[in-house]
Amino acid sequence: MNRPLVLGCVVAVAALAAGCVLPSLIGPYFMRLVIFSLIYALLALSLNLTLGFRGELSLGHQTFFGVGAYAAAILATTYEWPLLLLLPVAAACAAITAFAIGLVALRMRGPYFAIVTLSFGVIAQILAVNLVDLTNGPMGISGIGATPSSYLGFTVPWRSDIVCYGMLVVLVFLSGLVTFTLRESKFGRAWRALRDHEDLAAAIGIPDFRMDLLALVISAAMAGVAGAVYAFYTSVVAPDDVFSFAIVIAMLIPVVLGGRGTIVGPIVGAFIYAFAPEYLRIAQDWRLPIFGLLLVLLVILAPEGLVVLALRAPAKLRARFRQGAAEAGE
Repeated sequence: MNRPLVLGCVVAVAALAAGCVLPSLIGPYFMRLVIFSLIYALLALSLNLTLGFRGELSLGHQTFFGVGAYAAAILATTYEWPLLLLLPVAAACAAITAFAIGLVALRMRGPYFAIVTLSFGVIAQILAVNLVDLTNGPMGISGIGATPSSYLGFTVPWRSDIVCYGMLVVLVFLSGLVTFTLRESKFGRAWRALRDHEDLAAAIGIPDFRMDLLALVISAAMAGVAGAVYAFYTSVVAPDDVFSFAIVIAMLIPVVLGGRGTIVGPIVGAFIYAFAPEYLRIAQDWRLPIFGLLLVLLVILAPEGLVVLALRAPAKLRARFRQGAAEAGE
């Protein structure tokens, strides 16, 4: 059997088992950190589709996160829609936005694509500020998810930590499963071919524009779902928050740190990104510079990501052991 597949299944089962018992082991503060880690994981898995599989960096992915958040906020406060109903709506709104942006941005390549997507992110933020009747302008929308929903006689308080945590665990698992399925499918093979040998892939008939558009739309839908959960959990959505470039950083660092093109890597990177600054609080004003320095060192020492480094470490250790044994035998 495929060794990476077996390892992935073991990791997934272990992660789900740990996720079931985690709420009983930690307090409210660390639970909040875990929830934001899971939101970052969703975002990182989203960006991983375009950056890790296709090799194109989108600096405007916060647009799709913000669109999903605002779609959920508007429908929740106006019509009191529950989060479960809003997840597919947020995904669809983000996907439609990505389709429209992709028709323009995907005509570009490399840094030009990154700059164009960044420009659309700025445009989205400006629109959110100025469309006051729809978005409430720079003040944003508050009171999201204030009304609990009832299912089969059970009341679901959408703002509670345990509800958001449970939903995010399921969403991250499903997103990882979708990402793995796409990676092993003909679409994943086409994306990797375009990433590694674009001219050769085009020569054998792989439609680069359509494949790029598909990757962007799927990744945007995942980011939109993350935006909807974020809106309900924080209960506030504002342009300077959900369309901030800091959202892109929260996607990019976990992908690079954990390992581009992997499934577990972005999730591991998301938890490191969320927890490391908190454990560095002992350094007070120096914690963020120290965190930045550690990130730089990790990228230099493990350019392919920590997960890839961990997977290759046993083979390297065995090779060194054999080499040492051979030299000792001589």
